[in-house]
Amino acid sequence: RADGNWYYAERWVKPRDCYCEDCKKSFQGTKSTHRFCRVHRTRKLHRTPQRIEEWNRTKKKPCECSISVGLATGCEGRVHHLKDFSESNSKEGDFPYYCKRCKIETRWRTQIRHDYKGHISADDYYWVNHTQGNKCYICGTDEPGLDKEHFFIDHQEKKPYTIRGLLCNSCNTGIGRLDHDTGNLKRAIEYLNNPPFKEVRKILEKKENNLFVLQTPNTNPNE
Repeated sequence: RADGNWYYAERWVKPRDCYCEDCKKSFQGTKSTHRFCRVHRTRKLHRTPQRIEEWNRTKKKPCECSISVGLATGCEGRVHHLKDFSESNSKEGDFPYYCKRCKIETRWRTQIRHDYKGHISADDYYWVNHTQGNKCYICGTDEPGLDKEHFFIDHQEKKPYTIRGLLCNSCNTGIGRLDHDTGNLKRAIEYLNNPPFKEVRKILEKKENNLFVLQTPNTNPNE
């Protein structure tokens, strides 16, 4: 561009005021470092040779998840046996950072940010789940379904993009199959209250012969 500073303006390289998602304190961050402050961006535990030697000796180590993830799983840096950790993908060492529950929670949080375009966060999910009594809003079950630990976030893709609430798999799938249309839902309720076969059964009971003969239209115009 003409000003010559378009790269810095678009890529957000110049520091600006941000708030850490864990400690909620303000700090100067860029686009790549705007979510966490320096303390919470680095690992809570430094992997010194002495600590690595102790982990090898005791076959135990603490989970190195962030504060927000640890609060959700109840881990908060608790010491686990090495079998409670997933296999490490790091090339620097054989010790993974997260325990299995915190790793699942971290992946789920990343999926929320990716799928719902920033309209809802993991913390928002837990607040909505609390207000719903940790149950599906429609049927009231406490089982999300499909062996999931979290309920499904019911949302509308059509404009305006809307987040409605938390549902189990059955209710969320049912609303989606009906195209999120209130008219279809009302007709489904009417169908359940007054199924058409009840009227057909009354007609059949009055007929001596229950065979249905299709009435073919007369195609000969001279008759």
